[in-house]
Amino acid sequence: MKNLRRAGYFLKGAVLNLTRHPLYSSVGILTLCVSLILVGFLGLFMWKADQVIEEMSGGLKLTVYLEAEITPGAVEELTRVILDSWPEVDDVTFHTHEEDRARNRNLLPRELLEELDPSLIPAQPFLEVQLAISRVTEARIDKMIEWFRSLAQVQGVDEVLFGADKISVAYSLIQGARNLGVFIAAVIVLAALFFVVTTTRLIVEGRRKEIQVLLLVGATKNFVRIPHYIEGVLQGLMAGALAFIVVWLLQHQLLSNLRAEALLQVPVNLLPTGMGVWFILGGGVLGLLGSALGIARYLRLSQ
Repeated sequence: MKNLRRAGYFLKGAVLNLTRHPLYSSVGILTLCVSLILVGFLGLFMWKADQVIEEMSGGLKLTVYLEAEITPGAVEELTRVILDSWPEVDDVTFHTHEEDRARNRNLLPRELLEELDPSLIPAQPFLEVQLAISRVTEARIDKMIEWFRSLAQVQGVDEVLFGADKISVAYSLIQGARNLGVFIAAVIVLAALFFVVTTTRLIVEGRRKEIQVLLLVGATKNFVRIPHYIEGVLQGLMAGALAFIVVWLLQHQLLSNLRAEALLQVPVNLLPTGMGVWFILGGGVLGLLGSALGIARYLRLSQ
């Protein structure tokens, strides 16, 4: 019962702090809201960056052309070695020379095909190696390219065709996007923390005499800190809820405009599960951290 009364006191103190300084509290909540939205969109972009760049590049694939007389056992062994050696490889698919001929036939203009004997279209069996760009790392990309080049020396392999430059460029784009996203996200988070810390310090300054009296009559520093911790968490949760509502309205408006103006049914999802979790947990953590830093600095200076 005593613990419940104490918890109620702390919660009441936190709510009182929020209502006592509505301007400061509103600034902190809005700052956190904007920060959560911006960082959330950056995270969503970085999460989708691999998929977007892979689609733009047409997928990263290697083609290992095989000799016509290669045995099924040799094909299976080569497939197993590739998959075991490189976790960056997502799939290896074997294609017969008939499938290669059909693929090459589709690449030729229709006018030429009308007078061309199908047997004259070149074809040979090959392995199509699909890379998962999300697993490619800077430490292994050069080794991977060199290793696949060396496959041309293996018995049963005729030639290895792939765009090494294409792989390097795609990876560089992804790394650049990730690094830029992390940098911007860090700046936004630090700015949000600065505003929360500043807001907390202003609120604490307004309660300076009250806090000094509490310390003089024997209140512990934790007794002073806890209401501000709860206040920060409440600010963060309200900011997260506000961010969720803003993004939901933005998504709803965007979909409505696409349907009304362009008659498009586009599956736009700006609120995946991870985004909602980030708004709630990220808001609570940032609010708590900002309040903790603000009250800690005040108590340290007041000693």
